[in-house]
Amino acid sequence: MAEESPWKLHAERVLALVHAGRKDAALAYLDEVEAGLPDETRAARPFAVLHEVAGALYWHCRALDAYVVLSHERIRRVEVALDGDPAPDAWKQLVWALGGTHYNLAAFAWPGWGEADVRIGPEEYAAGRESAARCLAVRLDPVYAEARFGYTPGMAHWVVGAYCLSDGDYAGARREFARAVEWERGTGEDDALSAGYLSLTDVLEHPEDAAAASSFEAALASLEGRTDEDAAFHRDQLKTARRVLQGATAAEGG
Repeated sequence: MAEESPWKLHAERVLALVHAGRKDAALAYLDEVEAGLPDETRAARPFAVLHEVAGALYWHCRALDAYVVLSHERIRRVEVALDGDPAPDAWKQLVWALGGTHYNLAAFAWPGWGEADVRIGPEEYAAGRESAARCLAVRLDPVYAEARFGYTPGMAHWVVGAYCLSDGDYAGARREFARAVEWERGTGEDDALSAGYLSLTDVLEHPEDAAAASSFEAALASLEGRTDEDAAFHRDQLKTARRVLQGATAAEGG
């Protein structure tokens, strides 16, 4: 569990309002909090309170449904601000917020993490899938070529592939993971995770194929041979995704 956040009390109040069907009251409350921030904070981080409280809703309250509500509102407000022809510095911050909010929503609403205390219902899953597609579109849009982002094109391809994988769209998953690997290798980034997901795609599509299983085990072994922290995280992530998604496939088949 994440460390205590100063935004947790705000998140708990917002959660109570959202669950009481009072979304407008929750947003009005957050607007009051936002108004109390220093001008420089609001300028540097568009709609910072929506972002921070959404994060607390996920990490502390484990309330993905309310997280989606706040994320969608931040996305809406960012898009309105972008349509208003902002100054260059403000434009860069807005684009950062647009892509990042979509990416985080997509990542948090994907079931392959195996987090039992986070309920991902059909609405949350659909929101995540849509944001995965949007974060990739934003990241690759030439309009935003001069913008800064908190995630790479490889990460964006990966999260789209992750939803293809959980949807059982193995051709789509293979395409997106391959694009992630291509980008990572072309830029000198670590491609072990994306390559591992390519192998996992084969395992899920062909569970009885010994060659697919062997390739996936080789991907895990390559990570086990490394001592960096990312390698351990990636190895555990791949193992968890295999367990969760194989279980979902078995349940559907049964």
